Amino acid sequence: MNQYQKQIARLIDEYGSLTKSQLLLLVNAELGTHIPNLDGYISQMCHFAEYEEIPYAESTILLRKGCEPDYDVIRSVEVMLCFIDKIVSHGRGQKPVSVRLFVSRERHIQQISIIPVNQGEEQMLSAFAEDKTGKDKNSIVIFLIKDREQIKLMNTNSRFAVIEKQGVVFFKK
Repeated sequence: MNQYQKQIARLIDEYGSLTKSQLLLLVNAELGTHIPNLDGYISQMCHFAEYEEIPYAESTILLRKGCEPDYDVIRSVEVMLCFIDKIVSHGRGQKPVSVRLFVSRERHIQQISIIPVNQGEEQMLSAFAEDKTGKDKNSIVIFLIKDREQIKLMNTNSRFAVIEKQGVVFFKK
């Protein structure tokens, strides 16, 4: 495998599954390159290694053969990519956090935890975020909601993100 394929494999090992567009942004950012696509590298990985592509919206998802995509992680990585220029490190989190990243701020490093919120989990996850962040100014929780109505069900003054047709939209309660 070449350096691009090794990076793709590392990202799939970390997150389980990602879209080709997410992989392209992450690979270019991490390797400091500007290649226009990963199509040839991915097709070789699917042909010669244990990877496969499955259709997803306007793109495709790459994952290991026999595995199921984690759509919460895919959506969370979409939010993470909004910080791509400031990311110091990133990785999959432990439930209920799907993705954890560290970003460079003016004089410090800030941790961001992205938590997908499914219907019925609003109250439980609100309590988790208050306990997790408390008064720590260097730790932020972003709740990834499916629709804006979920905010009314959450008892927290946190940050929220929703993925709409035009992309990720952030707001605060």
